[in-house]
Amino acid sequence: MKHFSFLSYSVITTMMLLLSCTDPVEPEYSYREGLVYIDAQVSTSAGTSYVKVYESNTDFRLYRNIFQTGATVVFRNTDTNETVALSEEEYTYVPPMDFEAAVGETWQLEITLADGRAYTSQPETVSAPVPFQEINAEYQKELLYREDVEEFVPGHSITISFNEPGATANYYLYGYRSFENPRFCQVCYDSLYRNGECVPNGSSNTYFTYNCETSDCFQIRYHEQIQLLSDEFVNGLPVNNLVVAQVPLYTRADILVELQQFSISPNAYEYYKVLRDIVDNNSGFNAPPPAALIGNMVSLNSDDEFVLGRFTALASSTQSIFIDRGTIEESPIEPVLPANYELTPGAPTTAPCVESRYRTGMVPDGWVD
Repeated sequence: MKHFSFLSYSVITTMMLLLSCTDPVEPEYSYREGLVYIDAQVSTSAGTSYVKVYESNTDFRLYRNIFQTGATVVFRNTDTNETVALSEEEYTYVPPMDFEAAVGETWQLEITLADGRAYTSQPETVSAPVPFQEINAEYQKELLYREDVEEFVPGHSITISFNEPGATANYYLYGYRSFENPRFCQVCYDSLYRNGECVPNGSSNTYFTYNCETSDCFQIRYHEQIQLLSDEFVNGLPVNNLVVAQVPLYTRADILVELQQFSISPNAYEYYKVLRDIVDNNSGFNAPPPAALIGNMVSLNSDDEFVLGRFTALASSTQSIFIDRGTIEESPIEPVLPANYELTPGAPTTAPCVESRYRTGMVPDGWVD
C-alpha cells in the first residue's frame, strides 16, 4: 500500500462538524487515525476521470495517508442507473480509458472498501463547458519553488485567453495532462526484465534499462497545482493571458501540454479554494491535506463518521500546445539515467508501452514529430 508521510493531519472539531457536512471547513485540529479522504472526479474529457481513497494512520510515530487497495469503486448515472466500474491502477481507481461523461448527466460515486465500509457521494450534474480561444507557453528559468528539491525550478507558464459569458455566474478549475517520449519503457533495479516484469537476479546496486518496443510511446504527467477562477470580477468581459498552469522542466524532451478548462459548481469552487490554500502551505499537491475538508461524501455505515474529500463532476474545454524544449540549457528536475543494457546474448533490450493512466501508445492530437 502506498502512503504519504506528513507532519500533521487535522481533525475537525465537533462543533464545526455539526454545523455542516457539505461545506469545506478549516478550523483548529489535532491528529486522529482512521479518517477516510476521497479525491474523485468524473469528467467529459477521456482519461481524466479518477478516484483516490486514503485513510489516515500513524505507525512508529509517523503520520501517513495510506492508499486503500482492493476497493469496489463505481460511477453511477442517477438518471439511467447505468454503472461504470473502475479498476485499480498505480494507486488510483480509473474507468475504462474511453469513458467520457456528457453535459447534463448526473453522476454519483459509490465506494466499498475491502473491509466492507461503504461510502457514497451526493449527485453531481455536469455543467456546460466554456471554450477558450488562445493558448500560449512562456519559458521561465525560475518558474516555481519546489519543496522536494528546495529551490526554484525552470519550466513553462501556460496562459489562455477567452470571452467570459455574462449570462450566468461561472466557476473554473484548470488542469492539464502532458505527453512526452520516455527515455526507457522499463528500468529494473536489482533485477532483470522477464515475461513482462522485473525479476530479482540476486545482484544489488545494479539496474538495467529497456527501450520502448515502438517509437510511439508517451509518458503522461498531471498538474501538481490547483488553479481556479471565479467570474466575479470578469463576468461578461474578455479574459486575456490568464496564467492557468505551470509545467516544470522534468526532462528536456519535447512535450505536448493538453490543458483543460473545467466548469464547476459554486460548491466545488469553494471546496477547491480551501484545498488550494492548504496545498500552497503544505509542500505541494502530492502532500495529504493537513486540515479537514468535508465535501459531499458520506458514510453508509455510520452517521457519526465524517468523510474528507469530494466527488466533482467536470465539463471540460480542451486545447493542446506543443513545446519544443531542445534549446533549453537549464538542468531538468529528473536526473538523466544512463542507459545500461543486458549484455547476455538473447536477453531482451526492449519492453512494451503498456497502456495506463500514466502511459500510452496513442499519439496525442497536436504532437509534432
